[in-house]
Amino acid sequence: MARTKLKFRLHRAVIVLFCLALLVALMQGASWFSQNHQRQRNPQLEELARTLARQVTLNVAPLMRTDSPDEKRIQAILDQLTDESRILDAGVYDEQGDLIARSGESVEVRDRLALDGKKAGGYFNQQIVEPIAGKNGPLGYLRLTLDTHTLATEAQQVDNTTNILRLMLLLSLAIGVVLTRTLLQGKRTRWQQSPFLLTASKPVPEEEESEKKECPITTRKEIVMSTLRLLISDSYDPWFNLAVEECIFRQMPATQRVLFLWRNADTVVIGRAQNPWKECNTRRMEEDNVRLARRSSGGGAVFHDLGNTCFTFMAGKPEYDKTISTSIVLNALNALGVSAEASGRNDLVVKTAEGDRKVSGSAYRETKDRGFHHGTLLLNADLSRLANYLNPDKKKLAAKGITSVRSRVTNLTELLPGIPHEQVCEAITEAFFAHYGERVEAEIISPDKTPDLPNFAETFARQSSWEWNFGQAPAFSHLLDERFSWGGVELHFDVEKGHITRAQVFTDSLNPAPLEALAGRLQGCLYRADMLQQECEALLVDFPDQEKELRELSTWIAGAVR
Repeated sequence: MARTKLKFRLHRAVIVLFCLALLVALMQGASWFSQNHQRQRNPQLEELARTLARQVTLNVAPLMRTDSPDEKRIQAILDQLTDESRILDAGVYDEQGDLIARSGESVEVRDRLALDGKKAGGYFNQQIVEPIAGKNGPLGYLRLTLDTHTLATEAQQVDNTTNILRLMLLLSLAIGVVLTRTLLQGKRTRWQQSPFLLTASKPVPEEEESEKKECPITTRKEIVMSTLRLLISDSYDPWFNLAVEECIFRQMPATQRVLFLWRNADTVVIGRAQNPWKECNTRRMEEDNVRLARRSSGGGAVFHDLGNTCFTFMAGKPEYDKTISTSIVLNALNALGVSAEASGRNDLVVKTAEGDRKVSGSAYRETKDRGFHHGTLLLNADLSRLANYLNPDKKKLAAKGITSVRSRVTNLTELLPGIPHEQVCEAITEAFFAHYGERVEAEIISPDKTPDLPNFAETFARQSSWEWNFGQAPAFSHLLDERFSWGGVELHFDVEKGHITRAQVFTDSLNPAPLEALAGRLQGCLYRADMLQQECEALLVDFPDQEKELRELSTWIAGAVR
């Protein structure tokens, strides 16, 4: 008996020592990986710094091309570069090596490089020198000093914090093991008493095994959960409703079938691959307070108001089948007394004396394990406003992207006068339940309370952002021209991902300098009216005598790009 206890304790001690050794090895390995990561970060940091330096030289080069460099503007660029950054100082030199402008701590080059023996080791910084390219060779040089010592110290602090978190995690795991051992100490079976388990206590005698009584097996009644889910939104905000749709689609179980009913206030909804400047009259939309919303599915642009009933059907694969959801909508219309049929490009049409008229349009999205079909029913929409917002201004716009196909449409109220949105939703819901042979309570999504959906806040922020709705537009070119009392102006913009990648300005003005400066300022600017107006007005500092011309130009550009 004594030998058995001794052997048992010896095994447990070996296991404890092994775990401690494993813990030490884990911490050492984490430190090694951290140091290796730091070594790999240094060349990446240098490459990023050189990329920044090259970008700065591109901005400085136009200011160096005259006989007398524009020291004031060069100084402003350097001040912006060193302000609250890890760049200690920056200097621009001409091709002879003479200093033109400097910003930052202004420490001498010899001191920065520790060329003097007494000052060696006093600085932990890195120098980068980048030529300012010209047509016939370098126009000068840009020198940057990086505070690599501080960067390395901050990186080490992050690594130390990470190691502390790892240790806390391991301690938490150990505490959990101890608590589990305490709670289950009186309920152990023989396999749990193995000496190779950290939670083992004294062995269980063989006799106790035979005295155990069998517990009767209790049969539990299986609870069958419905595979359907019905959601109805009380919000008229298109970004809110599309964010709800996106969150539900991402987190729904693959075995679930979902119906989401909603409608939007005045909104133009465009497909994922469409260009809003090509599809919409953005200026009129802004004047009438009509929102723009980009959905995650393909297809064309549509106008929504409260006379539209929107639906979304979702299902996992292989259950997902858009013909099923189409038949559910057709059955709902039939129950209301409307004979409709599927036609062509994802549309539902009704026959009238003037021919087929579209009452519903749809779009689709699929991933590897699920899909959705969403669409609208024209219930009592203001059809005149479709033409107002879905026909863009006849600007000189050469754009890529999917172009919407305009269809001849009609409202369901032409066939069923006075039918309300709620009755249409009820008909779709009943057809949905009838098809699957199940019923489920509706979940009401209210705008007064943030929906309890994973990542809803982030999804809503993205859905309502300018970067998603406008910035996702395919690349396009825009030509604007106008004749002012002081001269004609022609602007050429190349726009990609909502940013101006190239700007050219042509004018017969007697004083073209402000317009030439504007072309440089617009490079990389957001293609947004307020941003373009801001860049125009910034020129007033350098060209105060042309205030009248610049303000006229600013007002015109802001209106032309809307």
